[in-house]
Amino acid sequence: MFLVARWYSAYRLLLFLLMTTVRYIARGITGVTLLVWLMALMGCGERNTFQEPPPPAVTVAEPYHGPVTVYTIMTGQTAAVDMVEVRARVKGFLETMDFEPGSLVEEGQLLFTLQKEEFQADLEAAMGALASAQAKAKLEETTYQRNQQLYANEAISELDLLASKADLDLALGNVEQAQAAVSTAKLNLGYTEIVAPIAGRISRELVGIGNLVGADGNTKLTSIVSMDPMYVYFTIDERTMLQFTKGGIRPRQEVKEAPRVSLVLADGEVYAQEGYVDFADNRINSETGTLESRAVFPNPDFILLPGLFAKVRYAQVKENSIVVPDEILQRDLAGSYVLVVGTDNVVARRGVTKGPLVEQGRVIEKGLEANDVIIVAGMQRARPGGKVTPQRAGAEPAQPTPAKGETQQ
Repeated sequence: MFLVARWYSAYRLLLFLLMTTVRYIARGITGVTLLVWLMALMGCGERNTFQEPPPPAVTVAEPYHGPVTVYTIMTGQTAAVDMVEVRARVKGFLETMDFEPGSLVEEGQLLFTLQKEEFQADLEAAMGALASAQAKAKLEETTYQRNQQLYANEAISELDLLASKADLDLALGNVEQAQAAVSTAKLNLGYTEIVAPIAGRISRELVGIGNLVGADGNTKLTSIVSMDPMYVYFTIDERTMLQFTKGGIRPRQEVKEAPRVSLVLADGEVYAQEGYVDFADNRINSETGTLESRAVFPNPDFILLPGLFAKVRYAQVKENSIVVPDEILQRDLAGSYVLVVGTDNVVARRGVTKGPLVEQGRVIEKGLEANDVIIVAGMQRARPGGKVTPQRAGAEPAQPTPAKGETQQ
């Protein structure tokens, strides 16, 4: 406003001088007389003096000093504790499907049925062969006992007795074979009823009713995954692993002693159930430089499904931390720094070592003290070594005093 008024005054003076010059020339006044008159007129004005502008206003505050919760984030993926592929163990035609795809099933629940007639006939044939073998063995046993008496009376030779004993042993062996055949037939007949080996959520059927299964091996019919609890496999980089190890943070099979972790889902929400770390691998993956670990999370409401992307979060409370707003941090060739206001309101550059981001802002590991005054707004108007007018955050800014000849807007 002050500069505008000055320029306007100069413009009016120049216009007045031009008009006066033209008028005097018209009256015949000499150039020397006019020049003397102009110099006298210009010397009568008020002298223009430079006024140094006031120091720029900036907003300042002290860094947060106190306890903060630092989260270590590790990416991972959920996995079922148990996963079973349900397969046909005998060859036959699929007769019934006794479950709803995608439903929860109990251990031992009937899932599929194969046609039983062929296997029932095999069982009956095996039982008939067993009865025949048992009858043959009984006959051979009686013959052997009789030959023992005859040999004692020297009615038959020793060779005849040995032959009778061999026939008895062969008959007993045939009985055992027949018994095994019966057991196999019963087992195969039982395989025609396919039941759930574990409790969990079942997938869809992969083979329709009426199709032949087991012709080219054990045909996969469906799969079942357990739902509660749920595993989360995640990786830890070498640096974080060393920090955990030095701090005594190790996986434990005992729930009470295991490190507690939380889970952040793909939508950014924190899972309601808290988990614990129960396993870490025995070596670092040399290709990725990470250690595979596992956490266990309760899943009573079946919110978690196997294969979900998730982030495992481990929380640590650090006392007496220095925290500043992350957006005030600047960087140059020397590294990260903040601007602080020292004595006489002089700005100084303060190099800092950045820590992790927390809820309150960015943790400063080195370079700041709790009583330092940092610039949090107006940093573009401040320069190291220059003075500023500090204004506390949240306070009313001071109104500048208008210069002489100006009107405050």
